[in-house]
Amino acid sequence: MRIARIATLAAWLAVGGCGGGGGGLQERCIGFLAQADPAPATAVAREAAVSTCGQVAIVIVLTDVADVFAVEFTAAFDSRVAAYDGYSLADSHLASDGAQVLVLESKQPGAVSLGLARTNPSGGVSFTGSRALVRLLFRRAGTADAGPLAFSSTRILGSEQPPVEKPGIEWIGGTFQVR
Repeated sequence: MRIARIATLAAWLAVGGCGGGGGGLQERCIGFLAQADPAPATAVAREAAVSTCGQVAIVIVLTDVADVFAVEFTAAFDSRVAAYDGYSLADSHLASDGAQVLVLESKQPGAVSLGLARTNPSGGVSFTGSRALVRLLFRRAGTADAGPLAFSSTRILGSEQPPVEKPGIEWIGGTFQVR
């Protein structure tokens, strides 16, 4: 009997863990499903632990890339599922040694382009193992239940003068899900 109650409670939490109060209707929450686990020479989108029902934080994790000075990318998403709410450099390894990071941001419907560059100190930093690059914040929008997050126009530059692009870095997105 006790096991049945625990199973019922677990099923209720799995279905309705997003909250919602009182009226029996539950808020539909936005989440994110990564396409891959971090691996050497990759930039992988992962759902951050700080996500809430109303907002999902996607952390871009960079793995085993030496001497990173600047990064640029465009993240495209289905605006019927998600709306871009901004970025965060909280826990960004780019600033881990106290460096200041200059951010250029351009928003378009269904896409955001970011450029990140270390300014002081101006040298590069190595991403040994898997480290956070930047967090992208999204909220639920529209009526669709799922849609992709994909990267394009990606470049990672080293600190050489002039900066040299790091070849062979694979950028891997995922899927927004409303549940």
